[in-house]
Amino acid sequence: SITDLNNWRQAAGNYRDNPEKTARAFEMLIKTQDPDWSDLDAMMGVVFDSTDLDMIKRAIRNHVQGQISTGVLQGAVEDHFPLDKLAWDPNISASRARLERYRPLILFGIRATFPKAINWSKLDEIKQDRKENPTDFLN
Repeated sequence: SITDLNNWRQAAGNYRDNPEKTARAFEMLIKTQDPDWSDLDAMMGVVFDSTDLDMIKRAIRNHVQGQISTGVLQGAVEDHFPLDKLAWDPNISASRARLERYRPLILFGIRATFPKAINWSKLDEIKQDRKENPTDFLN
């Protein structure tokens, strides 16, 4: 329900403010609630803005492609991380197995795309001397 999704958004927090909290909330949800593909898709749509969601999905697809390239996974990226609504029935063992492999990929993507903090104070440590030639400074 909408209320549940809003409660979930509050529990997960803002991804950009505290990405680790969001990742832990997703991990706990997966362990305790047994979400299916539609549940995960809805929750991701509530917690992440479109930019973050695109980055997460791209990271997952690149990871899966790398796993396929090295022979760890077989098939196509779509077999492991489809972008379209799925007809996976968690009551069927083959679909259940795919869902069990899909969930850790979501966590991987969330953690792989943590917004990186920029240490702006480091910029103040680098100063060119007034008499220093720009070429010397850059070398």
